Amino acid sequence: MAGDRPLSDYRRALSPSGTLVMVGSSGSTSSHLYLRGFGRWLKALVLSATGRQRLHAFLQTKSKEDLVAVKELIEAGKITPIISAHYPLSEVPQAIRHFEEGHARGKVVITV
Repeated sequence: MAGDRPLSDYRRALSPSGTLVMVGSSGSTSSHLYLRGFGRWLKALVLSATGRQRLHAFLQTKSKEDLVAVKELIEAGKITPIISAHYPLSEVPQAIRHFEEGHARGKVVITV
């Protein structure tokens, strides 16, 4: 999940029994925006308990073991990352512009 869209937008994009994994908060380190991100996680927890769709928060860590675990889940087909666009390293400014203009509907990948 990226950006500050309402949770209802993401729920509409899910299948009736789909799972949304929220990564991070709002992309800002200010306390106000951090708390807003935390509030979204709490709301997702409540909404997840009331239906078949599952909404989970994933806290970023710097642990190699955690990254290996996510890799294994992807390889096993248990989670599917949504990739909006691929850009070579030489086109990073275009990739940032793509993201900032709201065109990204998933992750923007930079190939090194």
